[in-house]
Parts: sequence; C-alpha cells; structure tokens
Amino acid sequence: MDTKPNRYEKKPYNHSDRNYRYQKPTTVKLSELPLDISESELYELMYNWGNVMKIKVMYYNESATAYIDFMNSEEANYFVEAIHRTPFDSFIISADVC
Repeated sequence: MDTKPNRYEKKPYNHSDRNYRYQKPTTVKLSELPLDISESELYELMYNWGNVMKIKVMYYNESATAYIDFMNSEEANYFVEAIHRTPFDSFIISADVC
C-alpha cells in the first residue's frame, strides 16, 4: 500500500527554524554623546562590537543620544558593560539596554 503524506496535516512548529530577520533586536541607549557625532561615525565605531542592525541619533540642547539595535543580546550586554561610564571628548557616556 502506497502512503502519501497528507499536505493538510498540521506539523509541529520547530523554533530552531526561525529566520534571524524575525528576531527582536536588543536596543542599547547611549546618552551624553557630543552634538557633532553622526550616525555614520557611530557605525564605524560599532563595527567591531557586534552585528548592528540600526542606529538612530537624537540631538538635544547639550548632548546627543543614540539608540543602537543589536541583533544579538549577548553582544549588546557586553557592549553596555564595556562602554558604560567611559569618557568620550568632554562627556562621560552612559549606556543602558532598553
């Protein structure tokens, strides 16, 4: 007897098959950045810290704040531990995971 698979049969969902594009990024907030910093400069600085998906810089009266989306939460946490309270120009950078 020839058995054919039923194409309407519900298959169990395999969580390991998820594509990386659907993973939620881990966002890091960098505060107290100089006003003259740009997104392209931050991309250059972030190149060695991990897989960065997106950077958004917000400019305020006395400093700038950047929101950096990391693909990997371990890389984001490592970055925060390494960079928090680091001097940069005349500022001391504050880093937090959002």
